[in-house]
Amino acid sequence: MIILDTDHIVTLKYSTDEKFARLAQRMADSEDQDFVTTAITL
Repeated sequence: MIILDTDHIVTLKYSTDEKFARLAQRMADSEDQDFVTTAITL
């Protein structure tokens, strides 16, 4: 399980940012595909 924090969620909201591309690629490459976030992030 991989926990995404607030910074990750914000990055994923902006698909035109280069940070999005890096994070999305790292997530796609991860052997663990169980991504979660905390209720506080929402």
